[in-house]
Amino acid sequence: MNYLKLLLILFLSVTTSNLFCQAKKMNKSNIEIKHEVQLKTKEDVVYNALSTTKGVSGWFSKNSTVESKVKGKIKLIFFKGSPNSVTMKFVINKLDKNKTIVWTCTENGDEAWVGSTLTWDLSKKGSVKFKHSNFDKKYEKSKNIENIKNGWKHFILKSFKNYCETGKGSPW
Repeated sequence: MNYLKLLLILFLSVTTSNLFCQAKKMNKSNIEIKHEVQLKTKEDVVYNALSTTKGVSGWFSKNSTVESKVKGKIKLIFFKGSPNSVTMKFVINKLDKNKTIVWTCTENGDEAWVGSTLTWDLSKKGSVKFKHSNFDKKYEKSKNIENIKNGWKHFILKSFKNYCETGKGSPW
């Protein structure tokens, strides 16, 4: 009898867990912010720009800390020391050298970011495909999404590209 109870409890907990995970996925928006940029530089320069403290500080946030490993933490502080200071935290989900890098946002003053993912797909021919996705559905029609889109135009199309090609980006 105890064995049957244990099986029932296990079944219910797994089923409940799966339903919760499915519900979380259902709350994800179809919004994807995408940019593709062609770079004239070496593969290692691009990879390091996305996976090291020096690299991320050179194009994204001047005040960055990056643990360059899967499950490593990333901390970015924009406008450090000012009343408008913003702290963002990420975890690295995937770090395939010169192929794919994925970060997930774990903390941000702008809730639209939390749980969203940043993906960079790198090609040997110098192309980088960037995607920011997995926003919560409640932000689909939010002004926050428009602000994020505009921010990525600066960071990917200008700052990241310039940093990779010349060593000088325009981080905040």
